[in-house]
Amino acid sequence: MAVRIQPGDQQPPRPDEGRRLTILFGVLVAVLCALGIVFQRDIRMFEAWCSARIIGLFGETSVHDTVVYAWLEERNAIGLDITTSCTVGILGLPVLIAVAVLAWRRKMGKRRLLLAGLAGLGAVFLGNQLRLLAIAFATRWWGSKVGFDFSHHVIGSVISLVTACLGVALVIWASTRGKAQAKLTRAY
Repeated sequence: MAVRIQPGDQQPPRPDEGRRLTILFGVLVAVLCALGIVFQRDIRMFEAWCSARIIGLFGETSVHDTVVYAWLEERNAIGLDITTSCTVGILGLPVLIAVAVLAWRRKMGKRRLLLAGLAGLGAVFLGNQLRLLAIAFATRWWGSKVGFDFSHHVIGSVISLVTACLGVALVIWASTRGKAQAKLTRAY
C-alpha cells in the first residue's frame, strides 16, 4: 500500500541528508579516537587518581603521575603503574569500533548511539577499575611474584575481556532497543 504525501505534509528527509549525518558521526567517532590517543597520558593519570580513591577506602594511598601507591601505612606498600597497555584507552577500542560500525546504519538514532557509546565506555572504565583493585589486593595478599603476575595476566585479562564484551553488548542493546517494538506497533 503506497502512502500519499499531501502538499501540507512534512516531507521525509532526503537520503543525502542521512548519509551526510552518518559520515559526520563517523568523523566524530574518529576524532574521539584520535583525541584518546593524543591525551592517553591524561586519561591514565585520571585512572590512577580514581584507583587511588577506590583503593584508599581500604588503606592509605597516594598517586603520582600514572602510579598508584597503596597501603602506605604498611611495611609492604605496593605501586601500580597504569601503562599504555593497561588503560581504558585500549580496552575501550572495541566499544568505539561497535559505535563506528553501528553509525553506518542509516536509520540508527545518532543521539541514542552516542549515549550508548558513552554508557559502554563507562562500563569498560568501571571494569578496568575493578581489575586494578583485584590486582592491588592480589599483590598485597600473595606478594609481587605470585599475586601480581597471576592477577595481572590471568584475572586481569579475564576481567578486561568480560568488561569489553559487556561494553560492546551494552552499546548494541542500548542503541537498538525499542526497534522491534516499534516495528510491531506499526505492523498493526
